[in-house]
Amino acid sequence: MKNLSLQWRITLMTALLIGATCIFMNVLIGYSGRHYMDSIGSHITGYEDTDGEEPDSFDPRRESLDQELTIVIHGAQESFIATNWYITAAITLLSGILAHFVSGRALRPLRRFAQQAAQVETSNLSDIRLDEKTLPELRSLACAINEMLERLSCGFDAQRQFVGNAAHELRTPLTLLQTQLELFSDEHPDILPESAEFLASLQEQIDAAERELETLQEQSASDTKAVTVSAPGYFSGTVDGYESVLTVDALETMTAQDYPSIAPETPDSEAIGKLIHGDTWYYVTLVPAADAKDVEAGDPVQVTFARDFYVPITMTVRRIGGNEAGYRLLVLESDEYMQNVTMLRQQSADVVFASYSGLRVPKDAVRVNENGKTGVYILEGAVARWKPINILHDNGESYVAALDKSSTNNLWPGDEIIVGAKDLYNGKVVSGYGTEQ
Repeated sequence: MKNLSLQWRITLMTALLIGATCIFMNVLIGYSGRHYMDSIGSHITGYEDTDGEEPDSFDPRRESLDQELTIVIHGAQESFIATNWYITAAITLLSGILAHFVSGRALRPLRRFAQQAAQVETSNLSDIRLDEKTLPELRSLACAINEMLERLSCGFDAQRQFVGNAAHELRTPLTLLQTQLELFSDEHPDILPESAEFLASLQEQIDAAERELETLQEQSASDTKAVTVSAPGYFSGTVDGYESVLTVDALETMTAQDYPSIAPETPDSEAIGKLIHGDTWYYVTLVPAADAKDVEAGDPVQVTFARDFYVPITMTVRRIGGNEAGYRLLVLESDEYMQNVTMLRQQSADVVFASYSGLRVPKDAVRVNENGKTGVYILEGAVARWKPINILHDNGESYVAALDKSSTNNLWPGDEIIVGAKDLYNGKVVSGYGTEQ
C-alpha cells in the first residue's frame, strides 16, 4: 500500500466499501428470499385435494402432488442466489472503474500543483510562485509554499550579498600582505634559505586565497541560470556550424555534385552546445558507381572507420544516388551507439557492400567436364583428380569458391590445383602443374 498512488488508494477503498455493502445486502436479501420461498412452498396444495375448507400443506411424499413444482421452487432459489452474487460482482467492478476515473479527474488540480512545484529552482526563486487559485484543500499548502519560496529567495539574496561583502573586505588585507611581502623581498635580497622557503610558502597561500576570493565574487555577482529544452536528448559541447547544413531533410535531396561544396556556416557565438535527439546517426560519402551498381536502399553494409573506432559495424543504406560522373552519393544510417560519434564530422572509412568467404581459385584452373559441371583438377601425388566447385564471386583474376567440408570429394584448403595442363581427365598422371590453395 505504501507504493500505491492516491488515485489507486481511492479506487481500492471505494471498491472495497461498495463490495462489502453489496455482500451484506446480498446475504440479507438472499436469506429473506429463501425463507419466503420455503414458506410459500410449504402451503401449496396438491392437484387432487382442493375441495377442503383449508388447503393442505405441501407434502412432497404424496404422489398426487405435482412433483415438478418442488424442482421449480428449488431452482428459483438457486437462480435467485446466483443472480445476486453476479450483480454484486458487477456492481463492485463497475464502481471500482468509475471510482478510478472520477478520482483521476478529481486529482487533476493536484497534478498541476505538482508540475508548478517541479519548476522551482534556485535561479527563479524570486519569480515563480504557485497558483493559489486552486482547491480549498490545496490553497493553504500553496500559500505556505509561496511564503517559503519568498523566505528562501531572501535568504539566497542575503547569502550572495554577504559573500560579496566578505570577498571585498578580505581583498584589502590580502593586498596589503602581498605588498609587504614584495617590499620585504626587494629590501632583503640575500636572505637565508629557510626564510626564502617560508616566504615562498606564504606567497602560495596568498595566491590560493586570492583565487578563492575570485570564485566567491563570481558566485555573488551572477545567478545560476538553467537552460531548458522542449525535448530530451544527448548533449554535445561541439558546435561547428554543420548543424544547419547537415540535416536529415538535406540528406534526402543532396546529390553527388552538391557533396564537394558542403561547407559549415558560422557557428552561433552564444551557443554552449547542441542537443541530439534520438540514437540514429548518418554517414555520407561518394562511392564509385561500378562498386555500388547493385546496391539498393535498405541493404546492409559493413563500415570500418579510419579513426576513433576501428571495429566494423553494420549500417543500413538509407539512400543511394544516381550515377554522376562515375560516382554515386551514399547515405548510411545506424542506431548503434558510438561514444565519439557526436564529436565527428569528417571521417574516412572502408565500405564493404558484399563479402564472400571461401577458397580463391585461379581462373586458368577452372574447367567444365563432359557432364557440364564446373570444377578443377587437383594433384594427388602424380595423378589428376576432378573436384567440383561452386563459384560465389568473380574477383577479376580469380574466383571465390564455396568451402564445402561435407565430403572429401569437394575442394579443400591445401589442395594443389592444376592450372597449366591440357587434356586432363580423372586419373591422368601429371606433374609440375599445381598451386596450393
